[in-house]
Amino acid sequence: MDSLGNLYVADTGNNTIRKGVFTAYGPANETAYSAPAMNSSLVVTLVPPEAGGQWRFPWEVAWRNSGQAANNLAASNYPVEFRAVSGWLAIPQSLTVAVTNAGTTQVTSQYYPTTTTVDPNSGGALTVTLGPNPPSGAGWRFLGDTTPFYPSGFSANLVPGAYLIEFAAVSGRVTPPTCPCRSRRV
Repeated sequence: MDSLGNLYVADTGNNTIRKGVFTAYGPANETAYSAPAMNSSLVVTLVPPEAGGQWRFPWEVAWRNSGQAANNLAASNYPVEFRAVSGWLAIPQSLTVAVTNAGTTQVTSQYYPTTTTVDPNSGGALTVTLGPNPPSGAGWRFLGDTTPFYPSGFSANLVPGAYLIEFAAVSGRVTPPTCPCRSRRV
């Protein structure tokens, strides 16, 4: 700014300097604003019910229970996150939901049981065999687990149900995709 009140701005995109006049208070130019219709709802159902899963929008502090609706939403894309529950793993841990105008959008998401200490007399067993001659470093573990990978042929005592497992990366080999496995009573 110079002593006469002229304002100079470097316009690097156009390789020039622009000159303007600073006015402390100018007339207000009102702009018409129409609020969007906020007549939509989102209901998230989390299964299985015994997991006790909950959900929320990332900007919320409180968690919503499975089946609880979020009302008065404008049509838009909404990020949703799922609460960590001991003994269960939400897959996926978050997602984006397209909520439509003037209606209720229904979404269902899944929690999977993780390993727990179980009485082998009342549980099931899961054994993962990684082929006849697994390469050095091959292994498996439950998805979301941070413990070391189990070797081929390792058996785990589990509550009967569905479990997701992942495989160790082995140099020069393709890692199999994450797979669902079932534990059954023995």
